[in-house]
Amino acid sequence: MRTLSTAAQHRSIFSSSLKNYRQSNLRASCLLRSSSNSHNYAKLTFGSRIQSTNLHINFPSFPFPPINLDFLKLHFRYTAPISAVKRAKREEIYGNLVALTNQNPKSTIAKIARENAIKATQKKVLEIASDCRTQKIKYTDQAFDLAANPPHALYKAGDKKADGEKVEYSSIKRIREILPDRQFFINGEEHGDVKQGFIGDCWFLAAMAAAADVPGLIESICVARDEEVGVYGFVFYKDGEWISTIIDDQVFLNKHGELLFSKCKDKNETWVPLLEKAYAKANGDYESIDGGWPGEALEDLSGGISTSYWSHLIEDKDKFWSELRRPNTDVLFGCAHFPQRSDKALGLVGGHAYSVIRAVNLENFRLLEIRNPWGQFEWKGRWKDHGAEWKPEYLKILNYSFEDDGSFFMEYDDFLKHFQAVDECEFYRDQWRVYSHWIKWTDKAENNPKFTVELKDPENELKIVLQQPDPRYSGKNYNKIGFNLKFNLIDTKTKMAISSPQEYYWKRATNLSITLPAGIYQIIPDPTKVRNMEWNKEPTKDDFDTLFGLRIYTGNNINLGVN
Repeated sequence: MRTLSTAAQHRSIFSSSLKNYRQSNLRASCLLRSSSNSHNYAKLTFGSRIQSTNLHINFPSFPFPPINLDFLKLHFRYTAPISAVKRAKREEIYGNLVALTNQNPKSTIAKIARENAIKATQKKVLEIASDCRTQKIKYTDQAFDLAANPPHALYKAGDKKADGEKVEYSSIKRIREILPDRQFFINGEEHGDVKQGFIGDCWFLAAMAAAADVPGLIESICVARDEEVGVYGFVFYKDGEWISTIIDDQVFLNKHGELLFSKCKDKNETWVPLLEKAYAKANGDYESIDGGWPGEALEDLSGGISTSYWSHLIEDKDKFWSELRRPNTDVLFGCAHFPQRSDKALGLVGGHAYSVIRAVNLENFRLLEIRNPWGQFEWKGRWKDHGAEWKPEYLKILNYSFEDDGSFFMEYDDFLKHFQAVDECEFYRDQWRVYSHWIKWTDKAENNPKFTVELKDPENELKIVLQQPDPRYSGKNYNKIGFNLKFNLIDTKTKMAISSPQEYYWKRATNLSITLPAGIYQIIPDPTKVRNMEWNKEPTKDDFDTLFGLRIYTGNNINLGVN
């Protein structure tokens, strides 16, 4: 029997993986199909540990500049000027990332990194509460003081949003002043608690509602509080790190004396508006969370990895249905209805994000429970509330009741037809390690660094993420230039390469799930420059200087370097 050399064996295994991928694609067993308007890049999942092969074809062509959807106000988000105070803060955040480029790559256990952030937040909240009690005062967050400086909390700069809209509020009060019987949680948390308010952050609230159905997830975000003093501590996942955000209980009210922004279904429950406020602070202000993608919000809440799918490109609907059926302890989903105008006949809101609550098989039907974060205005097609399709036993099996609460069921085919985008966020495994590093990137491609990954185990399951600094709250460059983002994974022995999906500049990261044999690999960022974000100006050479961060999630021991 002929034996292969180590290099030949390595090449054979890698070639076999690529061959399996190509054959799967040719057999049309891939998850998504290509179209003439799409960019044909692949999200690969193959190898002996992961049996299926998923081909992820990303974004179809969009109007340029980008469309202004309720959940995706990208043009204003990128071009809005910011105040001097916020610019200084964002320069500090960007500077911290720059400093990381001069350090060695980091390796942390995912679960421990989160636990450390939680402990630090809890300690800080206890210290604040103790100080306030000693001084016999309520806590006021000087960095996000609504009463002292409302525009600072509401807008990036000035006294209105970048699109000229002003937030009309009547007064600012503390939660205890308007809700004497307040409780942070009343009988726990659930998706039905979440109701959207004045601002267009349905993408975040849809993610919040989905997260509420994962046991313990919301409690791992809202980690500390002293309701009498009025101090609350939260943790979010930003730029590959868990960050602590602490707020007071001041809130904006409308002319009716009610919460202006989000609220809970039970008006005495407060976790929803305070979590939303903390997220606004973490991103700079409320305007900064006006528009976005559900998947990115799910990442920020869970620390997971999100992938976007376009419904019209799904080829294997059975395989995608199986993906939707995965338990919410592993993944969460959000979705979006793109048309600008609301369809009153169908009960769908135009340019709006929704939560995917669950996917169920009911006799011969494949049904999804979807939720509108408005807490009202529901689907009026097949399987609508009180529809002819319902039988009393179905309600019992699904533990469902007809209410005007924003939740509804619809058939799978209708879901794919009317929700053009689906975001999936996969949770990391607690025992996995996260290897990470940031690099500087310039317009001179030959001088840019490359990541090197050494794999020693015979089989290595990896989830690789390449990201830009989060444009909501970080560096100066993201008011100037955008990048369509992808990376190439190269086997240094065989010189064979695989590309990640390409994500358009309004998405902050791209990822690749793959199982690889032992060897040394290079990961090379391959960004495509996009016009200056001030659409009437051409970008300058300096505009292309930026940062990219790499994260690798794996249960294997690996070596990550930069050269």
